[in-house]
Amino acid sequence: MISGAASCLSLFGGLILIGLAWALRPRPIALPDEVRITPRQEAPQLYALVDQIAGALKARSIDGLIVDADFNAGLSLVGWKRKRILFVGLPLFFIAEPSERIALIAHELAHCVNGDPMRGLVVGSALNTLMHWLSLLRPDSLLSRRYGLPGMFANGVMSTLSLAVWLLADGLTHVLYRDAQRAEYLADQLAAQISGTPAMLALLEKMHLRDTFHASWRRAALSQVPLDFFGEFRERIRRLPPRELERIRRAEKLEGSRLDMTHPPTVFRLETLKNHPGGTSQLILGVTDSAAIDQELARFQPKIDRELKRRYEASLYG
Repeated sequence: MISGAASCLSLFGGLILIGLAWALRPRPIALPDEVRITPRQEAPQLYALVDQIAGALKARSIDGLIVDADFNAGLSLVGWKRKRILFVGLPLFFIAEPSERIALIAHELAHCVNGDPMRGLVVGSALNTLMHWLSLLRPDSLLSRRYGLPGMFANGVMSTLSLAVWLLADGLTHVLYRDAQRAEYLADQLAAQISGTPAMLALLEKMHLRDTFHASWRRAALSQVPLDFFGEFRERIRRLPPRELERIRRAEKLEGSRLDMTHPPTVFRLETLKNHPGGTSQLILGVTDSAAIDQELARFQPKIDRELKRRYEASLYG
């Protein structure tokens, strides 16, 4: 017969295991609480363009759109319902020509029809769950300072566990490496079929201007007088001499830079697209329609400007 103390201990252990199972449960991608999805009524022209591009790709359109401060764009499948959320980095979108804007959106939507393993429910959720475990298990240096040897011991255990999770996540990423790379090339091809090959090539060239973007917002953050960051950034891009653009291309080619592990170096993507062009454009964004989208996005510029300054200040103390 089990004693009362043993019963309480068993109950306590069971509750701990239930809590651990809940904390380590599989997790789909979730949006941070502070991120706000832009409703359709606030950007009808941009949503309409996305709908057109999705139709041309024979893909389901997006469920929401987020305008952020990144020099990039992306598409995430959020929650168990797999809602399609398009992230539009305003700095990159702002300097893109109308045809390049089509290429940018088409590339992201193409990931929903090109068999990208990173977007799959099983694989995508597995990677996201492993990243969540890693964040939970990452040691806290404060433990060592506050609790001495017990804190150091706890940190050692957490370091070992987090290393195991990191190796598992890294291994899974390497297994999927070739398929993820292939998905990027296919997305470029599909986007080129919608926007035209020249537009996709021009967009990839502009991805080389990330350092110019960083230099522009650092200058805006340090300025003693208020600056129109977006206007100044666009003008700076327009004033770049061909010699400087060629220098940037050569530097990028030597470095073989990439956005992250899943993206091939941009120079490889450019060469592949030049050797295997996607064709002529299926959609055209008129100057008037592009200007209307600019008007819709103008309301986001002050917020993005503040966010860029906050990031710069955080980088000084990071």
